[in-house]
Amino acid sequence: MITLARRQCLTTAPEDYDYGWARTLVLNVATDSRGRSLRLVENEDDWHFQQQMMRYGSGLHLTIDRQSVLDDQVGYGLIKLTDDPVHIHRRSFDFSDALDWPQDRLDRLVGTVERIRAMDGVTLDTSNGGLCYSVEVQGDKDLFDHTVALLGDFKIGQ
Repeated sequence: MITLARRQCLTTAPEDYDYGWARTLVLNVATDSRGRSLRLVENEDDWHFQQQMMRYGSGLHLTIDRQSVLDDQVGYGLIKLTDDPVHIHRRSFDFSDALDWPQDRLDRLVGTVERIRAMDGVTLDTSNGGLCYSVEVQGDKDLFDHTVALLGDFKIGQ
């Protein structure tokens, strides 16, 4: 069974419907009576959560944000939990101090980032002029842990 935490919902809305403060936690967590896949989404705060709920509703996407409704829908067989949910793993790294690093360490970071970018199944986004990295891996926890370990080798203070 799924337990919805505060500011979480299940929805059939595509990720394109998400504002920047919404994050998909699990894809394909359940299907509705029409066979549409539902995903588990979480928002940063209550105000943004309400805005996101209105956005989903504006597109007539099934959205369940209350545990009692979810329990009823599952109990009536209108929502079926899947056997193959896909968990989304994310982590951010801030290397803002990297410009003060010795050149050999900075070169190793650049090389590591290039290797990670070439890895299948890893999404690596950058911000702050390439000094902040956001890693996302869908489903493969071992790949995620490996990627985090590669970047973790460059922790601040080393």
